[in-house]
Formats: sequence, C-alpha cells, structure tokens
Amino acid sequence: MIQQLLIWGIDFVEEFLLNGEITNEKVSMAMLIFGIFMIALGFRKHEQR
Repeated sequence: MIQQLLIWGIDFVEEFLLNGEITNEKVSMAMLIFGIFMIALGFRKHEQR
C-alpha cells in the first residue's frame, strides 16, 4: 500500500481503494485497521479498571 502510494501518487491510490473490487490490499488494510482498533480498545478497557 505504501509502496503503491509512493509510486503512483495519491489520486491513483484513492481511486484504487474506492472502486468496487475486493483486492488483497483492501483486505490487508482492513485487517490492520481492525487490529489497531482492537489494541486501542484493549488499552482503554485496561485503563478503566
């Protein structure tokens, strides 16, 4: 994803991410976002105790 952004530019990558096809890059990005969300949620729950 970062490599594509550096090679192709922001406009191309935006269009690539917003089209209707499901690609490996989109799945990988969704997994990373979900993982970061879960880590943040875990830290928040841990601090509330």
